[in-house]
Amino acid sequence: MTKEIIPPYYSVKEVVLPFNKFPGVDPLLGPEMRSTGEVMGVGRTFAEAFAKAQLGSNSTMKKQGRALLSVREGDKERVVDLAAKLLKQGFELDATHGTAIVLGEAVSTRVW
Repeated sequence: MTKEIIPPYYSVKEVVLPFNKFPGVDPLLGPEMRSTGEVMGVGRTFAEAFAKAQLGSNSTMKKQGRALLSVREGDKERVVDLAAKLLKQGFELDATHGTAIVLGEAVSTRVW
């Protein structure tokens, strides 16, 4: 008989993508692994594990620019708040068709 074991922690794996080591390589990700390593964050909550993985990979969040929002059906209700926060921070937003419909008049986006 097998029993599901649920660990008391969360783990998040993050790739390390050193595009500065691959001049001329298209930065769009595909099925090929172009990374030279991975890191893993472990924490008591998903947020803690995610933060540790981001720190370990030296990932930095841009403070402004363009963001593409594409959210699965079950999460669409929560995307309006995220979009508003990104706009307030100085981002311009693009969205896939279904996500743009949910955002509607609440925020200004360009539909993809």
